Amino acid sequence: PGPVLYLALEDTPRRLQSRLRMILQGAPAPEGLELEVQCERFPDGLDRVRRFHAEHPTMRLAVVDVLARVRPVKGDRDNAYDADYTAMSHVKDLADELGICILVVHHTRKAASDDFLDDVSGTQGIAGGADGVLVLKRSRGKADATLKVTGRDIEEAEHALSFDPSRG
Repeated sequence: PGPVLYLALEDTPRRLQSRLRMILQGAPAPEGLELEVQCERFPDGLDRVRRFHAEHPTMRLAVVDVLARVRPVKGDRDNAYDADYTAMSHVKDLADELGICILVVHHTRKAASDDFLDDVSGTQGIAGGADGVLVLKRSRGKADATLKVTGRDIEEAEHALSFDPSRG
């Protein structure tokens, strides 16, 4: 356990409050949880994580939800793979420097594929720059889902999950 910074960049304060009430079911928010709804683009945006860590040296986790809100804007002459890999490299370098987990939420593409890494939206640079990749697949309106996991030091796995709408 330890302090957590959650960058909920697609949420409003009202939506976050509503979701927390549903998830916590009347319990108080965990001590050390800080929620933010704005952050600068990388690499400057990662300074927010660095500052939080300086204020909370026992920090264990930062969540960036979602990558599209903080990824540097790709220039016309930028190679898409290099831009994606560089964005994730900034995250990995900071996670390694601070000794924490930085979980980056990103969207999947709609097209079906044989390899779940191909489901990650964008180029292979996103998956290639990360230590691990988790892909959650759930059909719209269905409770059952599959979480597929792979990574550098992670044994590849697949987990069955079920969404409980009453608890979020």
